[in-house]
Amino acid sequence: MLVLHALGTAMGLGGSMLVFCLSAVAGAVSLMPGGLGAADFSLLGLLRLVEVPEAAAIVTTILVRLATLWFAVVLGFLTLPFALRRK
Repeated sequence: MLVLHALGTAMGLGGSMLVFCLSAVAGAVSLMPGGLGAADFSLLGLLRLVEVPEAAAIVTTILVRLATLWFAVVLGFLTLPFALRRK
């Protein structure tokens, strides 16, 4: 919701939560690690379905996926050497 508001698109908290949760479910059902691909395209498609402009939908999808998936992946890679050193 904050990303959409920053991009000048008005969408309420309920609509934002519904779009995000449905795309997360689509990612989980796809059985891909992190819902890669399925969550991304479903988030983009659902945003377009609720009439978010295309540019705002693309930027929102990229930023949300960076924050929810890739941030955790980067943290995991940063902590991996410490975890492997501990026995």
